[in-house]
Amino acid sequence: MDRLINYPSRGKDVDQLKAIRELLPQGVSRRRQAITWIPERDLFVKEDQPCLQRLWVRDIGNGNAKCTACGGHGIFLQPGTAIW
Repeated sequence: MDRLINYPSRGKDVDQLKAIRELLPQGVSRRRQAITWIPERDLFVKEDQPCLQRLWVRDIGNGNAKCTACGGHGIFLQPGTAIW
């Protein structure tokens, strides 16, 4: 959750979930994505990287949103649990 609300970008932390909420009423957009992958950090650590790597949110009308979560590690081995 910390990477979703405190994502390091250009020297400051970005609340990606707040940005998505602000973009929802603005119509169709592919920019409503939040990522957890931080290449500068995750490429060089020995422990596991985040399994949840991206959230994509789209407006489905009447103030409702659909959230699609994409995982990374098991995407080919267990596609049913990696993408929903």
